[in-house]
Amino acid sequence: SDAFQVRFKPVAQQTREVSNQAPGQSQFQSIEITRILLSNGRAEAFNQVTPRTGTEYRRGEQMDIYFEPRSLVTRYEGGHIRAAMTVDLEVRDAEGKVIVNQQGAWKLPIAVKAPSHLPLSQLFAAMSTTPINLPAGSYQVKLRIHDDFGGSYLDRQVGITIVEAQASR
Repeated sequence: SDAFQVRFKPVAQQTREVSNQAPGQSQFQSIEITRILLSNGRAEAFNQVTPRTGTEYRRGEQMDIYFEPRSLVTRYEGGHIRAAMTVDLEVRDAEGKVIVNQQGAWKLPIAVKAPSHLPLSQLFAAMSTTPINLPAGSYQVKLRIHDDFGGSYLDRQVGITIVEAQASR
């Protein structure tokens, strides 16, 4: 069923500085996520995010997620440092049954104009789902974040609770 369709809004990304590591240093590292959290609204800049205080969502509410990737494998092409990530989404109910499995739910191409091939820093991703239309209950949300150029990935998981939306009066 289409109870939990996900449409990701355009990603917010920013690179404020380029560090002075050796150009090929990140080529042999696996992707890292230094920070991931559920947020109150979408972040619009690196580290400018308000963490959500709980994991309870009203049915029909959207979910905002923020993360900071590091150690992405990059390429230098046409005056730009490029990297790419893909995020898969899986949602399991309280019994562990997979009820949503969206491979490639979100694509993040990164291109930063630069004079040479230097490592990227201060990257972030902010994504929002469409309204959650699942029955009230407990769920596990798993994101599998892929470094598309490097071939590595990692999983991050969070438990959420869906409650019925308040009736309008």
